[in-house]
Amino acid sequence: MKVWSKGLGRIALTFNFNNAIITIEKGSDLPARNINAEVIKNRPVICGKTVDPVVWEFKIWLEDSDVIPLIKIALSKSVIKFIFKYFIKRTLFMFSSLKRRL
Repeated sequence: MKVWSKGLGRIALTFNFNNAIITIEKGSDLPARNINAEVIKNRPVICGKTVDPVVWEFKIWLEDSDVIPLIKIALSKSVIKFIFKYFIKRTLFMFSSLKRRL
């Protein structure tokens, strides 16, 4: 996944979710002062590192207000179309590599 922010200028960060860990927040060892431990305690958190061009650790905490928007995004036409194309490419690749082996 690529992420860009105006503050980064012309740089886009790459989040590698293959190596990310999804856990439940314990509320201890928080990286930022403006995070209330009681508010995020017992919530899902995704932890990982960005890759090139810079390596940064990241934590993404999910909140109640994120659930409906995430479902809307996952069920949007553009995401469903992207996932459908991905599975078609994967299936065609699997069949073509299988044919080459035979």
